[in-house]
Amino acid sequence: MRKATIFNAVVFLLLLASLTLLTAAVALPKGVLVDRLLTEKGVDLIAREVREDLDGIDLRNVRIFLNSKELASFERLSLRIGFGGLELRGSCGSGHARLAVSWSGGGSFLAEKLGCVRGVEEVRGKLSLEEGIRGELSLRGVSFRGVELSALDLTFEGKRFRGTLNYMGMELSGGGRIRLNRKDLLSSEVSARFSGDVGALVVSGKLRSLRAQIQ
Repeated sequence: MRKATIFNAVVFLLLLASLTLLTAAVALPKGVLVDRLLTEKGVDLIAREVREDLDGIDLRNVRIFLNSKELASFERLSLRIGFGGLELRGSCGSGHARLAVSWSGGGSFLAEKLGCVRGVEEVRGKLSLEEGIRGELSLRGVSFRGVELSALDLTFEGKRFRGTLNYMGMELSGGGRIRLNRKDLLSSEVSARFSGDVGALVVSGKLRSLRAQIQ
């Protein structure tokens, strides 16, 4: 009898906890929570239309700012919250991107013909995030810190990456290292050098404030 009483009490507590979590998921304004989390990282989001449902939010005509500077704009952006983690999907024109982050800390990124990022005409790539970053990323029409690149192709191999870029008709090759900050990915540190016959491009700093220098 005593075992049955303890079992019933445990079942009751589990049901109560489940109902509490479900009620919180429905009642809490997800847009406010997301906005608060982004603001803490220096990211501001402005959308003309916001729609919330049980498992996430959908946004239309979205502009994203990093440290008060416009970073990207999307026609549609959706965030889904599940038992496995978070999933973010965005689209503009014929391009689209998907970012998935698991509660365990892993993640993945996929982009096809994405033209939503400020200073980049097109983004393509497929990356995975575990202990480091692995995969490939291609950028076209890059304008960054006064440096104009017609193409940038990178291959990530954990904590290192290598690749080629095209600057003023010249091809430079090289690579570098990336030091991940899992608590704040924008604070991850990058150091890289790409060299050619007539000079080199050196990139360094945190992702939120990278510096580029022609040598």
